Amino acid sequence: MRKVSCLEIIWSFALGAFLVSVILIVSTSAFASNLDQHFEPIEIFDGQSSIATETAEQPSALGFEFGLGIETRFESAAAGNESVERTSPRFTLGLVRESMTYQLQYGSLVEDTSSGIFRVESERRELLLLASYASLSDGFWTPVIGGGLGFYQDITTSTLSGLDRVQTESAPRTLAQVFGGVRFRYQKAYLQVQAQLAKRETSRIVEYGFLGFLGMSL
Repeated sequence: MRKVSCLEIIWSFALGAFLVSVILIVSTSAFASNLDQHFEPIEIFDGQSSIATETAEQPSALGFEFGLGIETRFESAAAGNESVERTSPRFTLGLVRESMTYQLQYGSLVEDTSSGIFRVESERRELLLLASYASLSDGFWTPVIGGGLGFYQDITTSTLSGLDRVQTESAPRTLAQVFGGVRFRYQKAYLQVQAQLAKRETSRIVEYGFLGFLGMSL
């Protein structure tokens, strides 16, 4: 039976809280819209004017988006100053309010090493909460900057002769990231390409990488 890692539990709780927030936001917006439809202005009986109690400016609505992407990251090797290139898929869920976007991003980096009858599989799972700013523009593209914090967990699975299997998991550790890039938009779909810097708790250097993903706004 496969063990459930701490990061998977954190991701499940975060995703559940995110979905509950979306449902509450949609329900609240629908309720407010229903009240507006039944709103009636208040008449002032002085023969001069009528005043509506409706506020002059309504708050902007929240949007929802999701995306899938590929990240290429260059990080320090276990020994020495050499860098290791890692590529991983990324999945994002986000809320959009005007020019700000708030995202949950999950990714898994896997590296497999074999030597004869001995095999080692190393996996790093990451969960990030990111905030980004993109200027409100009617153009085809717009610059994007942002950053965030999160957690990562290293999982190592050792297999001997395909029979003896040992799995070790590290405790979740912190991760910080900043990024900048360009978002190309066509109607509700978009392509975002960005360069990013990341600092892991167990790394002495700042790692760099590139991420490109396709997304859809709802």
